[in-house]
Amino acid sequence: MKYINVIKRNYYSLFSVVSFFLFSLNFLAEGTRQMSPINNANGTALVVWPINTRGTYLNAPVDQRLQFTIDDNSSENLYFGFHTRTYNNFNSAVVTDAYYRIYNQAGVQVSGPTLIPTTGTGYIQNYTEAFAGPNIGGATPTGYTPFVFNPTSNGDFYIEIYRSSDGGTTSNNLEIMMPFFDFTVSDLSNNQVDGRVWCRKWSFATVDLIATSGGINTYNNALGGSSLADFFVYTQDQQILSIDFQTGFNP
Repeated sequence: MKYINVIKRNYYSLFSVVSFFLFSLNFLAEGTRQMSPINNANGTALVVWPINTRGTYLNAPVDQRLQFTIDDNSSENLYFGFHTRTYNNFNSAVVTDAYYRIYNQAGVQVSGPTLIPTTGTGYIQNYTEAFAGPNIGGATPTGYTPFVFNPTSNGDFYIEIYRSSDGGTTSNNLEIMMPFFDFTVSDLSNNQVDGRVWCRKWSFATVDLIATSGGINTYNNALGGSSLADFFVYTQDQQILSIDFQTGFNP
């Protein structure tokens, strides 16, 4: 098992996993169930922050793209959802101007731009829904109602997430923090396939999943938190490494 210490800055605890080994790595994850296995103050949020070149933002570099693999497009779809907020240490706010686009492995846009909602299809309301995953064909009633991407070809695809002031045409380069997120490859019968979602440079932040202000959960950045994520690396020589993230120090 390999341990990586996460350095925490004075002004934010955002961290990005980088390929610092001598060979190329793919870091595998699916969503909140893997990244926040317990509903507590040590949650892990997905972050997109274009100004700081973090995450899978619009026109992000190849190694930052959040990718997923489809082996059989006749039966497999991507089911996914989000809970989008601002990145803030004290009072994170709901984001209403976030969009996504999906591209095939040739870089051709095959879906979007689509507005990420704050209710209904594609929205993950709370930890219970995120942990349960997508409600595919009624098989998981405690889960969320997912977006569905139905691919017309096999291969690798990637998704870009960004905020926009013009209906998704361009990015306004503002940050997004997602305390709840999920990407699941499955067929219509809810036969889910793990390990199909990957990225070479993930961008995460610690988040307090239970902190409340006036009875309303604002999902603030957890400056003193640690990630409890289940995280795995698949190397070019077909080895799988398990990684634990630990709280680092304040330089």
